[in-house]
Amino acid sequence: MKAVAHWFVAGIVLSVSSTAFAQPDYYFADEWDGFSNPADVAVDSSDNVYVVEQGGNRVRKLTSTGGSIATWGTAGSGNGQFNLPRAIVLDGSGNVYVADTLNHRIQKFDSSGNYILQWGTQGSGNGQFESPSGLAWDGTSIYVADTSNHRVQKFDLLGNYILQWGSFGAGNGQFNVAGDVAAVPGIVYVSDNARTQKFDSTGNYISEWPAIGQLSIDSVGNVYSSGGMFGYIYKQDADGNLITSIGANQINEANFFIVRGIGFGSDGEMYVADAFDSIQKFFEAESLPVGTGEVLALTAIGLMLCAGMVVRRMRRA
Repeated sequence: MKAVAHWFVAGIVLSVSSTAFAQPDYYFADEWDGFSNPADVAVDSSDNVYVVEQGGNRVRKLTSTGGSIATWGTAGSGNGQFNLPRAIVLDGSGNVYVADTLNHRIQKFDSSGNYILQWGTQGSGNGQFESPSGLAWDGTSIYVADTSNHRVQKFDLLGNYILQWGSFGAGNGQFNVAGDVAAVPGIVYVSDNARTQKFDSTGNYISEWPAIGQLSIDSVGNVYSSGGMFGYIYKQDADGNLITSIGANQINEANFFIVRGIGFGSDGEMYVADAFDSIQKFFEAESLPVGTGEVLALTAIGLMLCAGMVVRRMRRA
């Protein structure tokens, strides 16, 4: 359904259809400030938002409108403490996994922040880590981007080691910097310096494409990579074909400092961790309230006309 706007200016009627304007995939909705170097975002089935803060060495759980629910974690190496945590992921039961990067371990909590267990020590053996920086859950298993060991490790939900793949290098299945990981059943994506590599769930190489930054996957399998210091998000299909980019100076009002983790709500809302100090929230165009997209599409016209001299009446057609 399109909208037609009728503008009455000095006796002249100007009718404009919203279909004359290209609309972005996402529209800026809100920004929550007061975070200390937020590194990653995860969203549960109730649309509660979990943010891991590197600067604060903690996890914050919030409502979908930014209200505080719970906070846990302090600096240290004890149970429930963190040393520059970098990644967070949830399983199907709502349990929370945190990559405790400089403690070289993974910690598991319930949805209220109660400590359950941990695994990993510093090293290069099976189940050991060197600065783990990425986490993913594919419906059954946990994948860890074991960054400085140039590999990915796979575990069950109790932290039992299953398998690994990768070594240092630039070839297929090798990693310069295994910076992040994302997964869906049967497929694993790994961020490696300036490329994303695609594997099956046992580490067999499938393909790769240019990309940079942390990874996330939406409900239909599109892959998002954050542009890091470049302040953009790139949306690609499961084969790496570019769909769109989201970033500064676009109509959707996104204005990122350094893009980090990305999470998705049940209705397609996108939450983006900006490493400076905020979480930015976006609505997917298809999920906007009726009329919102049309109003935003007409913003450019509205700015060209003097608000005090214009009376606008909209009807749907």
